[in-house]
Amino acid sequence: MKKVKILLLSACLSSLFAIQSFAGWIQQDNGQWKYDQNGTPVVSQWIEDQGNWYYFDENGVMLTNTTQNINGVNYTFDASGKWLDSNADKEKTSNTYKNTEFGYSLEIPGDVTTTAFDGNTQTFDISNDKMLITFDNETCPEYLDPQIYANAYEVGFVSALTEQVTFIDRTNTQLGEFAAIKSRYIYSNVINLDFYACIRGNKIIFVFSLYTPDTQSKAQEILNTLKLLK
Repeated sequence: MKKVKILLLSACLSSLFAIQSFAGWIQQDNGQWKYDQNGTPVVSQWIEDQGNWYYFDENGVMLTNTTQNINGVNYTFDASGKWLDSNADKEKTSNTYKNTEFGYSLEIPGDVTTTAFDGNTQTFDISNDKMLITFDNETCPEYLDPQIYANAYEVGFVSALTEQVTFIDRTNTQLGEFAAIKSRYIYSNVINLDFYACIRGNKIIFVFSLYTPDTQSKAQEILNTLKLLK
């Protein structure tokens, strides 16, 4: 059953993240991003993507995590390169998802598509055009070590993906209020794939987060709302 579920999740991922969706974005070996527009590198120019604005300097490199004077006006860009508009409406609406069996809650913005409230308490997705977050709540059998179970799950998931997957690193981290093991991958050479395993006894919350530079901050913002139910 677990193998079938992994195959279904990976098939959904492959379908949603068709490579043509990311035409234009090019990541360099040093992690910097450039943008190709109809075969011509974008330089000293703004690019709008999914309602967000990004600026590429005279070398064609996307500005990130900085404030830059452009044509006499100071603009601030976050770590994902998105321009932070100080005049934008800060009010956001969200819905709270709660899973009492696994003991967590999550704030899901109203501007994304989600299956969290469809009645399936084991697996749900949160997505937009260039972002996919999947939660899979698993109960490890009593006779198995939860860490071994989590490792096997990750190997099965990654091996089932149809496109090239490159492993980057694995670290212990925090996912909201949960301790987690995080593995980072690059999927199809251009898509970031973060795999999290939050182990609490024999209850394991698996989280897959896929994003591009323009949706990185959105994905992380959602994941940061993961809280322990009191």
